[in-house]
Amino acid sequence: MPKTSSTLRRPPFSFIFKLLFYNLVSLFKPIRKAPKEEIVIKSNEIRIWALGHATVLINLLGKTILTDPIFSNWLPPFIRRSVAYPFEVSELPPIDYLVISHAHLDHFHKKSLRLLAPKTANLIIPSRCLDLIRGMEFKNVVELGWGETYKKEVTIHTFKPRHWGFRYLWEKEERGYNAYLFENNGKSVFFGGDTGYGDLFKKVSSKYSVGFAILPIGAYNNPPTFRPNHMNPEDALQAFKDLKAKHLIPIHWGNFKLSLEPINEPAGILGNLAKLGNIEDRVHILENGKSFSNG
Repeated sequence: MPKTSSTLRRPPFSFIFKLLFYNLVSLFKPIRKAPKEEIVIKSNEIRIWALGHATVLINLLGKTILTDPIFSNWLPPFIRRSVAYPFEVSELPPIDYLVISHAHLDHFHKKSLRLLAPKTANLIIPSRCLDLIRGMEFKNVVELGWGETYKKEVTIHTFKPRHWGFRYLWEKEERGYNAYLFENNGKSVFFGGDTGYGDLFKKVSSKYSVGFAILPIGAYNNPPTFRPNHMNPEDALQAFKDLKAKHLIPIHWGNFKLSLEPINEPAGILGNLAKLGNIEDRVHILENGKSFSNG
């Protein structure tokens, strides 16, 4: 795997200073609690719960998939959550597939993974990430690289997003980073994880039918070297069209301030774009704890 440039891995000091300032100001604001919907798993339904940032719970015809869980109110070194994580771990159902997109600290949260190990049947992680789960008691761990398929009750396909995989600045070898397509009995959900816009989405739709697209829309007002690796709302809407998906659920907004745009700006812009495009019935902007099903 090619190395990622040090410029990409080390944002300029001016960006770090501004981000630090905005996050310090947020310490004087309470973490907002959003009302939540009960989690009920039905074998004849596809339902997706937004749990905050890139954490979603997917009921894919009775099989549960949980992505990039982070239950903490904090990301190191100084970033605090704006909206509370909506559920206690005990309120989550047994997890058939716990899926991690990449090793960044806001997606691969070790403490959250430890809490989930007892109720998880299968842990799916990118390549070169096994060392990060050392000592965790997962029953079955599957490491997947790009272009691989794992078949069990749910079929999982992996793709290369436009992003990068280093967890820490000092790492010499880049870790894997994946986007995923989940399939069960002819129904499918695409999870983009963290990615910029690129030809990935047309490649997916050329081979697969996509029902639901879960795509990131935030962290776009950042240094120029970072910008191509994150989507803004316009990018995400184009990716949704490229995927030829029926429904779009945006993630990666409203919880942690990771770049300089206002924290709720991405959702507002996407809502306006959906209205202008007359696709409001297909774009579902979910607060933490809320869910969507197409019935």
